[in-house]
Amino acid sequence: MIRATFQLREFSLILTAATLLLAVGCSSSSVQQKPEFGQGGAQAIVQSRPKPETEASYPAWFWNMPSSEDSLFAVGLSEAFAHTETSEQHATEDGVASLARALSVRIKGEYGMITKGGRPISGSDIKEEVPPEIHAFVEKHHQVVAKHVSPLHTFVLLRLGEKGGSIPVSSTASTVVPEEPGWMTSLPREQGYLYASGQSNPYYRETESWRAAEEHARVALAWTIESKVRGLAKKYKENARGSVHSIAIKVSTDVQLNRAQVVARWKHPQYHFCNVLVRMPLSANAEAITDLVKSILAQESQEEPPQESQAEIIQEAFDQLDQLTK
Repeated sequence: MIRATFQLREFSLILTAATLLLAVGCSSSSVQQKPEFGQGGAQAIVQSRPKPETEASYPAWFWNMPSSEDSLFAVGLSEAFAHTETSEQHATEDGVASLARALSVRIKGEYGMITKGGRPISGSDIKEEVPPEIHAFVEKHHQVVAKHVSPLHTFVLLRLGEKGGSIPVSSTASTVVPEEPGWMTSLPREQGYLYASGQSNPYYRETESWRAAEEHARVALAWTIESKVRGLAKKYKENARGSVHSIAIKVSTDVQLNRAQVVARWKHPQYHFCNVLVRMPLSANAEAITDLVKSILAQESQEEPPQESQAEIIQEAFDQLDQLTK
């Protein structure tokens, strides 16, 4: 009887100890280390994210695009599909659309603005429009000169030319992102060319991030031109009618950009912001800028300025824009 009681007590002690060990084990496994906010907080969050099983790889021409005085280049992007042919088809269609936007695009919409000084305070309903005839022309006159197929993305490099006139070269690629380029802090200056940059937050699909960054860069380029022209128009109006008070209004914009090509890209290696640099020759936009000056003068003035005044403002607009290229 005593031996049976001892065995029962021994079994009870073992069961209690096992229960305590199981409870401690479960509680310790459920504790998660929370990232610290404050200095380095954002960095802690980013580093805590698991890395994807496959890192994205990029061909060299994706970061630094080829350029030519008598041609245009564009990159087409696509997420990876089960069939390589489908990925390449989607990338080519995307590249045709991108090449068409580089050839000619209108930046249209409305944005908030302070009348005196021309400082934009908010933007809304800004969109890009490509004339159907431009897209049709590029569909018939493009060449795929290089491509890169990876487990995550498919890249194709297109240029204007006779369709099917070349066999695309399969390019090698690297997962290494280049060092931060100088144009991230200071835009290049090149005689006769305007530059602008655009940035996009990381989207779930990286291809959407790059397209958004390209659009932002073109919008920035359009704003550079329009702000100069609108400033000159207001200067003319003030000289003709006296000073103008600062009031907030909605301003319609319609700026045509010709041959605005993406020439460089960069992605932040840690936070994955996508950055794009565009380059556009002033000479290819002389007629578009002249039409813009006349349109804005008509908006700002109730009566059309004399032809002599228009010619002076147009010339001054080109002179100021040309100063940005030197």
